[in-house]
Amino acid sequence: MARLVGLPEEGRERMLKRAAASFDVLGPMNARAEAAAPKLLEMIQYAAGVHADKLRPEGRAARLFAAAEAGRARCRSEIVAGARPRIG
Repeated sequence: MARLVGLPEEGRERMLKRAAASFDVLGPMNARAEAAAPKLLEMIQYAAGVHADKLRPEGRAARLFAAAEAGRARCRSEIVAGARPRIG
């Protein structure tokens, strides 16, 4: 999955654990959510440090950066909306 996204080699080995943590904190605030919170913070810090020049050019992340730079995706909600299938 990390290869498809196009993340840099460094740090991508924890991608699935970080993704799981993001789902765990979306549920009820219980022991599982509390245990996932540090992993979620780690994911946010990792994502904030990713730069376009470190991504695989054919990966999804590089395309998101390119869309933002070209003015086709101006904010997170537009990027997320573009990833959802359209009905109707």
